[in-house]
Amino acid sequence: MIVYEDGKKVKEGKVEHTKNEVSKLESVQYWNGSTIFNYKAHTSDWKSKEVITHKTIQVPKEVEYMETLKVPASIADITDKTYPYFNPKSKSWKDLLKEQVRQQNQKVDTTGYVTVHLKKTKTVMVDKVIEVKTITKTRNQYFTSTQNVTQDYANFDAILNSLGLGLDDKKLIEANYSFMGGSINYTDWLSQNGGVYGYDDISYDGTVIPGAGVPAQYMPIYLAAEKKYGVHWYTLAAIHSKESVFGTIDPMVSPVGAIGQMQFLPATWVGWSYDIGGGLVAASVDITSPGVIKKGGGLGVDGDGDGKADPYNVTDAVYTAANYLASNGYSTDKRNAIWHYNHAEWYINDILALAEKFKTAATYEGGTEGSPTLKPGSFIKPTTGTVTSGYGARWGTKHQGIDIGLGGRSNVKIYAAADGTVSRSYLSSSYGNVVFIQHKIDGKQYETVYAHMQNRAVSAGAKVKQGQFLGYMGGTGNVTGPHLHFEVHQPSWNISKTNSIDPALLIDFK
Repeated sequence: MIVYEDGKKVKEGKVEHTKNEVSKLESVQYWNGSTIFNYKAHTSDWKSKEVITHKTIQVPKEVEYMETLKVPASIADITDKTYPYFNPKSKSWKDLLKEQVRQQNQKVDTTGYVTVHLKKTKTVMVDKVIEVKTITKTRNQYFTSTQNVTQDYANFDAILNSLGLGLDDKKLIEANYSFMGGSINYTDWLSQNGGVYGYDDISYDGTVIPGAGVPAQYMPIYLAAEKKYGVHWYTLAAIHSKESVFGTIDPMVSPVGAIGQMQFLPATWVGWSYDIGGGLVAASVDITSPGVIKKGGGLGVDGDGDGKADPYNVTDAVYTAANYLASNGYSTDKRNAIWHYNHAEWYINDILALAEKFKTAATYEGGTEGSPTLKPGSFIKPTTGTVTSGYGARWGTKHQGIDIGLGGRSNVKIYAAADGTVSRSYLSSSYGNVVFIQHKIDGKQYETVYAHMQNRAVSAGAKVKQGQFLGYMGGTGNVTGPHLHFEVHQPSWNISKTNSIDPALLIDFK
């Protein structure tokens, strides 16, 4: 705003910003994906508005006036002291008064005085009306928007998994949806994100410390069986828990005749050629003899090498369970392999749920790369390797994190950068296998993100320590190659990532 008074600029105001707050839609999440709205700010041209008003001011003005004086007829008697208000300037008092008397032709009155009229000037304040012109310039900010649409069936898939649905069941759901006139890309998404099983499994090469519910003394047995047969330790632990409550039931015989730590029918253990009905075998058959088992085509295993394959021996029983699951295609279809164990969908669902609980409750330490150097009260580098893409501008957009490449390695571990609580752990179409952890350091809240992992070793709600294993580096989700995408947000992550900060401000990545 500029103000002119009587043609002269008297005021130029500062630019003032008036906020007219409006709500804007930043993101929408729905059952099969999300939409992010990106806004770009623009500024309109300046518009001028002129207003003319008037106001009255006071200004100084010189005016003349006459002052009348009576002076003695004897001008020679006048002194400065007698008439101090006279200002004769270049003339003396006497000369001034003589001149006035002479000019005015005054006569002496009866009292002996002469009347003299003096012309004088003085300054007075008078009113003046002036023009006031006010020019106001305004412009507005406005926004245009674009949309970024992402398909993500992770939540939908998690619900179907909780119901125990396999890949064929999921394909049938999409077929039914199409039959009703809808169109989804669920099975395509599944194929791009690892299918039903396999993307989220952990085979750890270091020390596994079981969480609550798994007896620690059995971990070496589970892990050894996993290494030999490729059946995950937590699946074996889940079956051990389900079948015999970790060998604590007494007697260790089911109503249908299944026996031992892992509850096998004797005919399955020693071979169905010995079956006398219902999976039972004659008492004369030594089901613990490796020779008898080999001859009968049974699956019993002498796990501890003592010359006997005893279903009541925990090592033999666990090894046999692993052998049985592996023989039924565990590596390619975990669900189908477990189905052969009991032939019931509810049983499969129970085992998978229990296995997931055991897996994510465990702590994974050491291994081929060892444990990272900890820095309590701060952040550590979440993995080893070279930074392949930093934080900031990239490909016309903003890269909200730091990428660390796989670099031809395998089984590269991802670690928690600081103590915290897992806020999310799931499979995303964009992030792939991703874990979010909330932290509080020096009174400040942070949330870190670990994306594109091969698998996940922790679940939502878990308390994790700095340096704890989260999963292996992978290439799940929307990636051009295997790497870890690592983000830091303060105080927390949001779908627009407006709280992201450069991880390099907190961590030395060299």
